[in-house]
Amino acid sequence: MIYNAIFVLLSLGLVSLYLNKGGVAVFVGLAFLLSFIPIIKNWKGIVQRGRVKEALSSKPVLFLVLFLIVSLLSSIFGINPDYSVSKWFQILGLAVGGLFIYGALRYAKVEHFERFLLYCYWSLAVFSLWALVDHLHIIPAFTELVHGDEPRLTKYSSVLAIVIPFAIGYALLQNKLMYWVVPFLGITASVACGGRSGWLALMVMLIVLYMFYPWETVKKKRLNRHVYKLVALFAPILGLLVYKGFAGTEAFVRRATLSSPNGVGSGRLDIWSFSLQNWLDNPVLGIGVKGFRHLDFSGVSLTSHMHPHNALIEILLETGVLGLLCVVVFVFIIMTRLIKTLYANISFKSSVFHTTAICSLVGFIAYGVASLTLTSIFHAYWLSYGVVLIVLMELSRLNILRKKDDDYQDIDDNKGITAKYPVAVSIIMPCHNGEDYIVRAIESVIAQTYQNWELIVSNDGSKDRSLEIVQEYACKDKRIKVLSRDEAIGAGPARNKSIEAAQGRYIAFLDSDDMWVENKLEKQIAFMEKTGASFSGTHYFVVNEDDEVTGSIQPSKRHVSYFSMLKANDIGCLTAIYDAHQLGKMYMKKLRVAQDLQLWLDILKKQPFGAILHERLAFYRMHSASNTYSKGKSIKMRWKMIMSEPEVSLARGVYYFCFYAINGVLKSLRGRFGRRG
Repeated sequence: MIYNAIFVLLSLGLVSLYLNKGGVAVFVGLAFLLSFIPIIKNWKGIVQRGRVKEALSSKPVLFLVLFLIVSLLSSIFGINPDYSVSKWFQILGLAVGGLFIYGALRYAKVEHFERFLLYCYWSLAVFSLWALVDHLHIIPAFTELVHGDEPRLTKYSSVLAIVIPFAIGYALLQNKLMYWVVPFLGITASVACGGRSGWLALMVMLIVLYMFYPWETVKKKRLNRHVYKLVALFAPILGLLVYKGFAGTEAFVRRATLSSPNGVGSGRLDIWSFSLQNWLDNPVLGIGVKGFRHLDFSGVSLTSHMHPHNALIEILLETGVLGLLCVVVFVFIIMTRLIKTLYANISFKSSVFHTTAICSLVGFIAYGVASLTLTSIFHAYWLSYGVVLIVLMELSRLNILRKKDDDYQDIDDNKGITAKYPVAVSIIMPCHNGEDYIVRAIESVIAQTYQNWELIVSNDGSKDRSLEIVQEYACKDKRIKVLSRDEAIGAGPARNKSIEAAQGRYIAFLDSDDMWVENKLEKQIAFMEKTGASFSGTHYFVVNEDDEVTGSIQPSKRHVSYFSMLKANDIGCLTAIYDAHQLGKMYMKKLRVAQDLQLWLDILKKQPFGAILHERLAFYRMHSASNTYSKGKSIKMRWKMIMSEPEVSLARGVYYFCFYAINGVLKSLRGRFGRRG
């Protein structure tokens, strides 16, 4: 109950600015007070496990403490010490409150995070509907009672832009069209409130969320992407119409054309220029927290004497270069390590944590964009939003890592599953007239440090000594098995014959002219067991006919998806392994080229992501007889394959094909002229 109550208060705190600034402080303050209960309850465990020491020694806390020290010195030696120090204590209180809330919610469970998204969803629904009722003059007496004769609601545009990502995330998790009603209402209300800072924040938020949301994890992703675009297009249009009706044509034109000579929001450039001129007088420590209002304004005409209306300029002016540096590094650490955690843990077994993390991150970006033109970053109510979003980002990151640790703890269970199979890894090797290189390919398998494997060689109508060579190896090592046919049927069908006969949990691929590094299986199987990945690949070397390394293929991605694979095949067939226990046996289609890519696409329709181990653990041989040596032969086939995918329209097909062409050229250059280390 306590965790649910804290999350309810935080969700209400995010939207309660519509009532007044005090509403934010009340709800976040109550969440802070309630956070004492789980902290006291778990105090012994916190002390015994060194949680306090761990928190105080973390880099974000270090830079937070440095900022607090710098801003205190700025206030003490600023232009109005008494006032600035009193405002500094508000910042200190918010920082301490954020740490306590984070400490308490460390012990919350998955279902609590799921409910938080639900609470945000319905909080947004209520307050968005309320805002629209006020703007449409449906109950004017009630609007006047709450907001007075001349309601100023422009700041609420930015607030809604911060909260809307959580509603969209919840709608995507529910995967039902009716849940898109609230995001539509939220976007409409955000635009209807008339805040230009909010409009900008909303636009950036919608673009960033669309670009970086893991759509591969969404059921009916094509439908949901179309709904997202329709909501993002039509809700703002409706919001503009509502605002025009509320504010009148003249005010609407001023807002829409950014021409407001006397209104709030005008004269920003003059204010920023004045702030920077005064910063030069105290560049290192600044003039003290909220010192802007105590500057000498004689001889200047500004539209605001309260604050600079830009978070970066305000921090620079009032806490100096040192304060700004601490804030920039603090935010950079928080955001980058969350992004790294998201991209390094791709199983999405607990999608609620990933969704909360992405929505918090996007909400924080919207908060940052709005802060560049809106109110004072040091206003307690506005700073509260940043604190809550940072707490949510850190909690999401922590829980993703915990889930990863749980996966690590399940390694023994994973190995138990593997032990039930006759063999751990089945290696699939097609061979057609491969006598020149097949010995080196087989020897690289035999030399593996991981020995629990079977090698199934499918002789595909070879006319040379390939079959004889393989049979000699099979006589010496019972793990090597031979399938043979007199007439060639192609590499894909030949591999399928071997997959049918495979007895292993993991299906690995190696062509008869390629080779593996001796610890390839050991490292890659351990990597898959630890990450829970059901499909993976590695980096690899490129060699010529004489085994001389001519380059290497090292994709920078940590994971691949269905859509990224349409752009470029970043998993070489000689490095690929998939888990037949999780996916079932999957086969290649009968294509002349790119049979492997088609299989990867089929796998990624079942499993949203594949993982790439960033180590070069194989040798891809490029020679005149290679099936992929001439790119010209495969262009037509690749186009047909892309367009055969049901998810791909003509426009998207052209888009993916262009990426394929560019990546093909770059990969060829890296293979022939890349680094050889």
